[in-house]
Amino acid sequence: MNRKEEAIIQRKRAVEEARKERIFNAKTRLIGIDATALEEQARERRRMMKEEERRSDMFDRDRVKADLLSLEYERRQKEEKRRLEQDLNRFRFEEQGKIRQREWDLNDPLALQRQLPIRCGDTDPRLGPSSLQVFGGEDLRAKERKRLQQDQMRNWSLEQQNLKRDSKQIEEEANTYYQNLRKMEDYRWTELNRLLDEAKYANNKAQSEYNMNLAICRAKNKMEEKTRDETDKMTEIMNNLNGDLLTENPAQAISYGPRKVIPDRWKGLQDEQRASIKYDLIEQMRKKQLETGELKEIDKAWEAVTLKNMNDGLLKERENERLEAEMKRKLAEENLSLAKEQSQRNEYLEHCVYTNPIGNEYFSNFNTTTR
Repeated sequence: MNRKEEAIIQRKRAVEEARKERIFNAKTRLIGIDATALEEQARERRRMMKEEERRSDMFDRDRVKADLLSLEYERRQKEEKRRLEQDLNRFRFEEQGKIRQREWDLNDPLALQRQLPIRCGDTDPRLGPSSLQVFGGEDLRAKERKRLQQDQMRNWSLEQQNLKRDSKQIEEEANTYYQNLRKMEDYRWTELNRLLDEAKYANNKAQSEYNMNLAICRAKNKMEEKTRDETDKMTEIMNNLNGDLLTENPAQAISYGPRKVIPDRWKGLQDEQRASIKYDLIEQMRKKQLETGELKEIDKAWEAVTLKNMNDGLLKERENERLEAEMKRKLAEENLSLAKEQSQRNEYLEHCVYTNPIGNEYFSNFNTTTR
């Protein structure tokens, strides 16, 4: 056998082993459709979709609330920024005007109107060489001028330090005020939310109580209306019963003339008619009593028939129980006979028919190949 044939055989063996692993592995093998797993997956997917919808709704509500809070925070920031800008502009207008600048004497448009005349005396320090008053190199007031310059520089430095310190203090106070204002606004916003929640709870409670009271009031009004209607109906019935129409009051038919009556109101009867009606009533009562006695006799007869049927039913039931016990006994005897025959047949098959039993070598050949 050359290498090519050996490689082909090895490749076929590898394919066969992979096929065995794929077919004989119960974890990866799938025959048909697993309906239970698919139903479980569909139910899990529906549950996940509902959970996702619930989470989306919750996130939407949180996002709307966060948007409202951010809008309120942005509004407060804008309002605080506008207030700070107003304070800054007011400070600049009041404390940092042009007239308060150190270089204002150079930029003052009215400087020429405010400056001194050309000459204020022989010792006027503003006189130049052309005045023939002060000559170069003399500098008689150098020390005083230097001292004044140093004082001026020191004053400028102190002024700048004071200005810087005041600006820093103002900034720190503004920051402190802004932080306190922020804390106060946050506290007010928290209290506002709490008050809104309490107001909402109180409103819901009041609304529920109002609805309950309204329902009770409506039920009470309905009951009173029903009672009033029933009272009105009973009053109307009693008025009709006690009225002249149903009581057949003979007085309403009496006319003003002798032996005259009002035809549309007369409902009276003669004594003979009354006696006849009374006799008929007595006769009806007697017949009713006779019919009632006959009905009692019929009820007694039906009771006797019912009792006889019950006794017959009991006897029939006992007879059925006896027959059922007899059938069970016969069935047990027949099952015992069949069991004996089955045992004899199995013994005959084991000792006479199946004399060559199947061993483990036969079963070990199963699931050894995929072909």
